[in-house]
Amino acid sequence: VQKKIKMLAEKSEAFAVALADEFAQILLSPPFIFRDNSEFLCFIEDALGAKLYSLDTASVRRLLYSSRKELRDFGARLLTASHPARYTCVEWTQFADHEFKRVRDWVKTAYEQNVDEVRAHPHTAIELLQSRWQDSREFGLKFFMTHFTAREWTSDVLIRLCESDYDEVQSLGFELVLDF
Repeated sequence: VQKKIKMLAEKSEAFAVALADEFAQILLSPPFIFRDNSEFLCFIEDALGAKLYSLDTASVRRLLYSSRKELRDFGARLLTASHPARYTCVEWTQFADHEFKRVRDWVKTAYEQNVDEVRAHPHTAIELLQSRWQDSREFGLKFFMTHFTAREWTSDVLIRLCESDYDEVQSLGFELVLDF
């Protein structure tokens, strides 16, 4: 069966994408019928290969936030192999709070590769600074100080910084309020 699926997936992009979506629905539906998810995940990856990475973004998000660790790991592999342009600035910011460091590192790359997009959405982008992960907040502080100009530091953005639960973010907000 695996060889047939692989052959059909190689011949038809549409088949591979449809099958990837179906497999994602099987994986995410409770109760998942296989006791050993890792075996099934290996089967999917081998059968669909690179075409698996065209799985719709909603399914990747659902995998990333699954209650099962192996599915979160699978979602992280799919996300980190994806181009950031498949996702929005809102999603990047949400992913910056993910438990897996490789997901947070992918977000950092997304911000660095899409500075204009981040600057176009300052209210959304600064939510990166509300991440529970220190590495995301440290990156955000450096990123915003490097890439934001007076145009992005609106009063709403500055107020959000000052209201943060994190001291280092509040300090930046108060410092910027004095500067602007």
